[in-house]
Amino acid sequence: MHKRNKTIAFVLFLPLLVAVWVQSISQPIYAESPENKPAVAPSQLLLQVLEDPINTSKDMRRLALFHGRYDLLTDKQLSATEAAQVALIKFDLQHPALSDPNTPVTLRAKAALFRGEPDQTIKLINDPKSIIEKHLFAQAQLDLGQTTNAIRTLQSIRKIAGERKLLSPANMIAAAESLVLLARLEGRPAQDWQLALDMLTKSHQEVDPLYWPAYIAEAKLLYMKDNRPEAIDALMTALSFNIEASEAWYYLGLMSGESFDFDRAFDAASRLRANAPTNPLAAIVETRAYMTQRDHKRARSVVKEALEVFPTNRQLIAIKAATHACSFEAADYQLTIRKLDRLMPNSHMGYLEAGRYLSLDRQYGLSESALKKAVTRLPNDSEPVIELGLLQIQDGKLEDAHRALTRAVQLDPFNRRAVNSLQLVQDLLTYETIETDHFIIRYKAGIDHVLANDMAQQVEKIYDAVTGFYRHKPTRKTQIDILPDEEYFGVRITGMPEIWTVAAATGDVIALTPPRSGAKQRGAYDWYNVIQHEFTHTVTLSLTNNRIPHWLTEACAVELEIAERDFETCKLLAWALNEEKLFEYENINWGFVRPKTDYDRSLAYAQANWMLQYIIEKYSHQKMLDLLALYGKGISDRDGLKRVTGLSTTEFMTNFKTWAQDEIEEWGLMPLPSDQKAMNAEALKEMSADGLRDQLKKTPDNPLVIHTLSTQIHKKIKELRGYPTLKSIEQQHELEEELAALLDHYEKLRPIDSWPARLQAELALSSSTSMQLIESLKQLDSTEQTRGDWAFKLSKLFRKKSNYPEAYTYIFRALHREPFNPAYRQLAAALAIQNKKLDEAEHHLNMMTYLEPRQSVHHLRMAAFFKKTGKMRKALESVKQAQKLNPNVDITPYLE
Repeated sequence: MHKRNKTIAFVLFLPLLVAVWVQSISQPIYAESPENKPAVAPSQLLLQVLEDPINTSKDMRRLALFHGRYDLLTDKQLSATEAAQVALIKFDLQHPALSDPNTPVTLRAKAALFRGEPDQTIKLINDPKSIIEKHLFAQAQLDLGQTTNAIRTLQSIRKIAGERKLLSPANMIAAAESLVLLARLEGRPAQDWQLALDMLTKSHQEVDPLYWPAYIAEAKLLYMKDNRPEAIDALMTALSFNIEASEAWYYLGLMSGESFDFDRAFDAASRLRANAPTNPLAAIVETRAYMTQRDHKRARSVVKEALEVFPTNRQLIAIKAATHACSFEAADYQLTIRKLDRLMPNSHMGYLEAGRYLSLDRQYGLSESALKKAVTRLPNDSEPVIELGLLQIQDGKLEDAHRALTRAVQLDPFNRRAVNSLQLVQDLLTYETIETDHFIIRYKAGIDHVLANDMAQQVEKIYDAVTGFYRHKPTRKTQIDILPDEEYFGVRITGMPEIWTVAAATGDVIALTPPRSGAKQRGAYDWYNVIQHEFTHTVTLSLTNNRIPHWLTEACAVELEIAERDFETCKLLAWALNEEKLFEYENINWGFVRPKTDYDRSLAYAQANWMLQYIIEKYSHQKMLDLLALYGKGISDRDGLKRVTGLSTTEFMTNFKTWAQDEIEEWGLMPLPSDQKAMNAEALKEMSADGLRDQLKKTPDNPLVIHTLSTQIHKKIKELRGYPTLKSIEQQHELEEELAALLDHYEKLRPIDSWPARLQAELALSSSTSMQLIESLKQLDSTEQTRGDWAFKLSKLFRKKSNYPEAYTYIFRALHREPFNPAYRQLAAALAIQNKKLDEAEHHLNMMTYLEPRQSVHHLRMAAFFKKTGKMRKALESVKQAQKLNPNVDITPYLE
């Protein structure tokens, strides 16, 4: 027999007339990680049991087979039953033992069900007696579309479970899974779900702690409830008892793919294929991972290959339908649905899979249609109803989402995403709204009134800028949801409270957290810049019918940001180019959603925009619009790029990198000459100022030397200013001249770096001289996204110069980052008056009453403003509000 890593051969021993299976296993039992450590450590309890001297040889054989410890077998020859049991654990469904007449009927029936041959399962069991047989029989009935018969079979299991005390873990699992299945068909009350979970917990906590299938069954139920952390814990426990357990790897692979951890998803699939090359579970994990990556072509290739082996497997057929739906292959989609209906009349599975992945692709209309059909076909199952409700949230259909999620929670009150999302929708429906020509702004009453009203006054400018640049106007108004904190935001976007960003667009809906500090907040950021970024997503998604590649939609959004590319981003790009760390074209999309390093996500955003900049500069703005139009027609990412540039992705990246070299040279970020590389920043810091001056004479264009020397001189100037004497003032002036020359030279070497401006601004702010203060502050403010202080300082400087328009421009920039800052708001009100923008002045004064609601002075200021502008009725209303807060306030001046 030819030796392989894993070999199985059929041998017939004629004298005994018994079929046995010779199975040799030479690969490691505990698969190792790249670090050469076990990926899953074996359970200490299992090791103790295996090493217990009380075990007979028969006990050891049973334990070794059940726990995947084939290395402990002294006799490698397996009986038909043993081989079938091992094959089922590994999901090796084509193993001859699973068709051998000597194999118990339940094992053969189970394998037939998994292969997609429910009629064979029915034939084998025929008249089910035990709970396990009835459970398999009911599943086969469902796969044949015999829902009414399946319900009767499952009801008989429920009756048995209610009347008898189940002692066998296998029976407990079959009963629990039957209860869950029946609940999905009948829409049973929540206690059935809890009863099933309690039964599974009891099976491994009280009956048999080593019975790993109970942990997998528990994990499946937790997974259905969107309780991923506990599901993963249960699966890892199962694997610690049997590393070969295919179902455990399967669910880990599914969850990894759903969370965009594709390396682990494909690793799980590889483990499954190592157990059985044609393992259908591996094909499902891979196909779902590819569908999540929107690689529909590769997904269809995998599922097609699997269907050649298992042509009637319902789940594979349903996923195949989804691949056609997401590829806009309507005829093939309907053909596949009809095939599924012939095998499983009135099946919901194809529509559910199509709806799920169409939603992920933001094809909301098609997804909603598919999911509604799934709900109609299986009305008492919460899964399609939850998917429908979550889709409608993303699409901004809150009333529809509320109806769907209310029904979902009635069916499944334990599903975390459904419960979280329903609570969110109920809250959103109570939010205040402000409507402009092209936007609907929702916010929770309270301090967020300030941000919402700021937005209402400014978002139409964003609309004009973005739609003008991309020459496209969405057909629907864009909804902006201001969520009170990051947990609400997380639920709004994913259905769960954990998420890493501050804003997101899901088509015509933009959700964000407010730019403020505090518990469950993300801190200050430039909301205007963020809304312009997210609205660009809305426009480009609409322009391309939601078919734009991920890298390009992010590139387009960054292109329209107000803030300029900062020095840190330029350094990251230069480093990545010089060190060959840039993403290849095929990989850049996953830098956004599944970064492997601390810098991947930042690099993906920066590189994508850099690539778009190259397209616009090299080929023109119109070519960029042509590219978007091609994607809107359904042309693939690569083909679209080829049509516009005439280049393959490899050729495009080669030319792009050549162009990028010129870019980083302009930035002054080319690698230092070899003779200067040895000088690192830490070593230079240890040198004295005179030592640095000597070094600068040797390498006059070394930015590190200039930077270090300038920092030392800057520090010395600040010290001299603290203790002014005639001598120190003279020395200070000399150092200032030297520093100015150094900074001027540094700016020529690295024009992209704002560091010289920061030093100049600090010196000017702490002295009586301006020293290019305004220009320095402008440069600092141009790349600032989280603080308003540079803009605030500029505003005050321009106000001193009586340049009120410029002062007003910069106080707006400050408020974009910190809209809840009372000092900024107060200056904005004063400048609005000085610019004769009285409506805007009223707005800012009114916002102060929300920022500091207990301060009567703000109402008095409004009263004074209204009195001066002849609005005595409003002045009186403001005075009354002031009196409510402070009955002792003197209101006479405001009424005369």
